[in-house]
Amino acid sequence: VIGQTLSEARIMGEYIALLHSKGIYHADLHPNNIILDLKNKPHLIDVQEVFFLHYLPRWLRIYNLGKFSFQLDLQHLNHSWIKEFLKTYNGTCKHPVTVKEVRKASEVHLRRRQRSRTNRCCKNSTEFEVIREPQFKGYKKRSFDWGQQELTKAIQEATSLKEDRVLAYNDICIKIHPHKLFHQDRCLTSWKTTRALEVLGIRVPQAYAFFSMGSNSYFISEILVDSMPLNDYLSSLTNKQEKHHAIKKFALWMRKIHDHRIRQRDFKSSNILCKNGEYFMIDLDSVKIGRLTDKQKVINLAQLNSSLSNMISCKDRLRFFQHYTATNGYSKKHRRSIYKKVWESTQTRNTKAFNLDLENL
Repeated sequence: VIGQTLSEARIMGEYIALLHSKGIYHADLHPNNIILDLKNKPHLIDVQEVFFLHYLPRWLRIYNLGKFSFQLDLQHLNHSWIKEFLKTYNGTCKHPVTVKEVRKASEVHLRRRQRSRTNRCCKNSTEFEVIREPQFKGYKKRSFDWGQQELTKAIQEATSLKEDRVLAYNDICIKIHPHKLFHQDRCLTSWKTTRALEVLGIRVPQAYAFFSMGSNSYFISEILVDSMPLNDYLSSLTNKQEKHHAIKKFALWMRKIHDHRIRQRDFKSSNILCKNGEYFMIDLDSVKIGRLTDKQKVINLAQLNSSLSNMISCKDRLRFFQHYTATNGYSKKHRRSIYKKVWESTQTRNTKAFNLDLENL
């Protein structure tokens, strides 16, 4: 199985270039379908997915390389490995391909996988179950044993967390949203979004079910016991080294969210919970995946910046931004221009609710 060394990257690049030159197309080309023997000689397996063509057009080669690159990304191989692989691959090709082209094709495979795995939460499978009963419909995890009676009992005995729209029953959170004509079902959106974020590796409270009963819909999820809102968590850290580590981890988490083109319309610190040093996104009905502009990134960063108290110093905020932009390749001038926009947007927001006084920061 492919490892991490650059010599293996060169072997793979040369081998896949040879396959493509002979018109060999593997529909499920990924690292685990190529093995290396003791002499580092590659061998193709899972051959029922192999097609022999007279000619492999350039667009199909790129699409195939995108599938391979996508699988490499799942293994978290470093960028130098992929660059060395493509450099070797292009060394024997008349019409070389670029890293940008392969990345674009890789993203196509990523989105396809995301949609496929996300849609499973609305279908009968080994993990999920579709509920179709008179006056009671929805989806739930098979391990979650609630039905109409259990939901009704929970609503009657639950305590209110946020007006009458969010209830707590033991360690379970129940969000309620009335059905509205020409409006999306926010509970169903939360159910689907939770699954999508899990597929992308973004931590969220575990979702148990989505139910539709009468004039309301219900989203059932876990309550993160002993968790803290982001502002409270960072403000509670008194050890500098521990605080710096937490800020760096949060910055990389935020970078991952934006890299996946995830937009949270109300990305204030109270919509992020911290437990055991890990960050969890909540309020999922306002999350959109698939389109994220630079302006929207600035707005998200400003929302967070304006919802952190004075316990988070200016140096802490700059440290967060430095880690957030570390892998972008931005120049110092570009980073400053972005942060200037973030700061200008921060100054237009209400910061008193989070005990933030910008003049004394």
